Amino acid sequence: MKDEGQIIRAIVEGHTAQYRLLVERYQNPVFRVIFKIVNNYQKVRELT
Repeated sequence: MKDEGQIIRAIVEGHTAQYRLLVERYQNPVFRVIFKIVNNYQKVRELT
């Protein structure tokens, strides 16, 4: 598994498909944090 620094360097170098790795890695944790703040599933879906 690549670390975030390696992924970001690859993206900056033009390998934009690597962005998907960051999205997949952080999508659920970000969703959970926002849900705790907003407490509304539909709003969270809009925000994420």
